[in-house]
Amino acid sequence: MRFILTLAIIIISSCSAIELKPNTDKAFEKVKTQKFNALRSGDIFEVIKFDKTNGENLTVFGQDVYRFQYSMTVKFKLNAHSLFRDDLKNLITDAELREEANDHKYNFDIDNYYHYKSGQLKVVKGWVEFKKTENGWQ
Repeated sequence: MRFILTLAIIIISSCSAIELKPNTDKAFEKVKTQKFNALRSGDIFEVIKFDKTNGENLTVFGQDVYRFQYSMTVKFKLNAHSLFRDDLKNLITDAELREEANDHKYNFDIDNYYHYKSGQLKVVKGWVEFKKTENGWQ
């Protein structure tokens, strides 16, 4: 009887170690590597909040995939500008914007940029995908 009880405890504890789906911390790390510029982002903005908004299990060509949807609030430390609305990877500062304007005087239109002021909060929504491997969700 003790053997069966011990075996049941081992099985239950080993099952709880199996990652059923990626957690928020793992998703945030993936967002930072895929959606941020690691060398510059920390100087331009800080992440105030990162939340999971939804998740979806998929099978794509026989591969288990998990799509992690998130909402992230960032606070800008500097004035920043971007050609794309939710692009946090290619932000440029005021000085870089002026340099860009000087380099492309005739093709430059400041109205093409999204502008963010220092202290401004911005909510960015997106998703990252994980693939299930022998070593867990990657």
